[in-house]
Amino acid sequence: MLVPQDIMGGPSKMLYQMNKYYAERVQARMGQVQKTIREVCKVVQDVLKEVEVQEPRFISSLTECNGRYEGLEVISPGEFEVVLYLNQMGVFNFVDDGTLPGCAVLKLSDGRKRSMSLWVEFITASGYLSARKIRSRFQTLVAQACDKCNYRDSVKMIADTTEVKLRIRERYVVQITPAFKCSGVWPRSAAHWPIPHIPWPHPNLVAEVKTEGFDLLSKESVALQGKQSAMEGDAWVLSFTEAETRLLQGGCRRKCLSILKTLRDRHLDLPGNPVTSYHMKTLLLHECEKHPLETEWDEGCLADRINGIFLQLISCLQCRRCPHYFLPNLDLFKGKSPSGLENAAKQFNKYFGERVMTRKSQVAKTIQEVCRVVQDVLKEVEVQEPRFISSLTDYNGRFDGLDVISPTEFEIVIYLNQMGVLNFVDDGTLPGCAVLKLSDGRKRSMSLWVEFITASGYLSARKIRSRFQTLVAQACDKCTYRDSVKMIADTTEVKLRIRERYVVQITPAFKCAGLWPRSASHWPIAHIPWPHPNIVAEVKAEGFDMLSKECIGLQGKQSAMEGDAWALSFIDAENRLLQGASRKRCLSILKTLRDRHLDLPGNPVTSYHMKTLLLYECEKHPHEAEWDEGCLAERINGIFLQLISCLQCRRCPHYFLPNLDLFKGKSPSGLENAAKQVWRLTRELLTNSRALEKL
Repeated sequence: MLVPQDIMGGPSKMLYQMNKYYAERVQARMGQVQKTIREVCKVVQDVLKEVEVQEPRFISSLTECNGRYEGLEVISPGEFEVVLYLNQMGVFNFVDDGTLPGCAVLKLSDGRKRSMSLWVEFITASGYLSARKIRSRFQTLVAQACDKCNYRDSVKMIADTTEVKLRIRERYVVQITPAFKCSGVWPRSAAHWPIPHIPWPHPNLVAEVKTEGFDLLSKESVALQGKQSAMEGDAWVLSFTEAETRLLQGGCRRKCLSILKTLRDRHLDLPGNPVTSYHMKTLLLHECEKHPLETEWDEGCLADRINGIFLQLISCLQCRRCPHYFLPNLDLFKGKSPSGLENAAKQFNKYFGERVMTRKSQVAKTIQEVCRVVQDVLKEVEVQEPRFISSLTDYNGRFDGLDVISPTEFEIVIYLNQMGVLNFVDDGTLPGCAVLKLSDGRKRSMSLWVEFITASGYLSARKIRSRFQTLVAQACDKCTYRDSVKMIADTTEVKLRIRERYVVQITPAFKCAGLWPRSASHWPIAHIPWPHPNIVAEVKAEGFDMLSKECIGLQGKQSAMEGDAWALSFIDAENRLLQGASRKRCLSILKTLRDRHLDLPGNPVTSYHMKTLLLYECEKHPHEAEWDEGCLAERINGIFLQLISCLQCRRCPHYFLPNLDLFKGKSPSGLENAAKQVWRLTRELLTNSRALEKL
């Protein structure tokens, strides 16, 4: 399903295949399920009729409305849950203090007596209405009803569980769950929803959902497994089935869910039931947030959405965590048996020692060789033009302003002086770029760079680069290494080829300390606990750089300012954020895997893409414990899954500047080939515990 042969080359063909699958497989499943529902509900209605005769407080709410049964949920084609709504919750207060994730309790209101409740004998000494006691009584009644009802030869109670479960005709399992409907109330543990900066769902829909409320179910909860709490037996499980169903209306969301359920039933019905239809529904809701626009849920986008959901599922299975949509502290994988990833850490340590360290030492050796040549060239430039002072100095083997693009390609930033008389202007018209404008009341003559200021008062990045390019070309002919270095033609960038093996781009730049661009003002995202506020303060104080280079954000744009604009760079900020735990180690492994397996024609995947996705992974896993060496395999797999998703959508947003697409200018065919290659590499890492021995 992921990255099929022709998904990008022929979207119309993919849509045809989706519609064909829906008509042949999905509709067949839906027809069969509908038939089963009618058969099962006849039996359950008869059982509940007998229960009601014995105990009138348990009134059956399983009624048919136009072929649909209220309170019935399809778990799988052979398994169902029927919710039985109880009356008179009124004398109880709903208490949701977060101590039991996914659960809450019903407590007798102050001043109310037990005798005022319809459920008097199920109230504990502490005043809680006990979910377990009600379920136990209901279980006894259902067992008796099964022996008396018309279908007694076809229905049996399933033993060894505190749930009320029936086996019907030896083929179907139906769980009947007592519940209270909580309309007009919204739980505190879901108070964060909807997330403020995400434009889905629409406020009107949010209001409808919150008015509809939720249900409290008397059933076992995964959140309570292993907990020793006095309230655990009294607690009720929160359920948002109606809310979820309401949110999935519109576009092709319902169709998407039906396809996901069918694929799950046909291919993921595994021992231990690790992946359920509810997991698929949950991830579909998360996908709705990731793609909030209605146009992203047209039928033509169905394949992309389904691929995105399966990538999410792989990521969740890798992390062994699937957060509930409304209750993120509730892990829907809790209680599922973990798979053995004990060797993963050893494999990555071995790979780091053998492959990564070899690459690092070779790159360090190359840097020394390359920087000697560049320092000599820049010395000649400075002789001709003292304003271009070389800032390429060696600090214990590290060079300030040097960035490794690949083992044979480097960028060196040369920092210019006296930006002071210019104002930094970042109005968002040029994604990833900004301009430097002469301050009001300042004259051109007050600037060190007077001849590069335009009539409109902008310091032109292109003019400075053009002058610098001329100087470097002359310096190459005069320097000590003139036989080893050549300027690369046919580009406005300043690029050198050294010893016919290495490419070095030299980029004039201004350092902007103590400033932070408006286009990055959303960072850090408020509800994410990474990075720590102290690190955020350091990063913002450090600031960013403005580079005189061609910017991907300007490709194809006809703007009067485009030649004058400077590209924003956050290299120092990014490096600061990646300190601590195994983040730098993770980046080194990613770069090595990229160089060895993803160095493809057109350079669709760069080391900078890997670094960007690593920063996003840090947000997804904000706790330091999630970056221990033992978690390295999971983090790397997660980053490759992100990369596949980006290649599928043909969009990779810059970490600090999300409006800047790092795939802009890359050919669709190049991204398609990269998607296939990344998937091959990821599949090998996911399925072969010894994959790193040959990668």
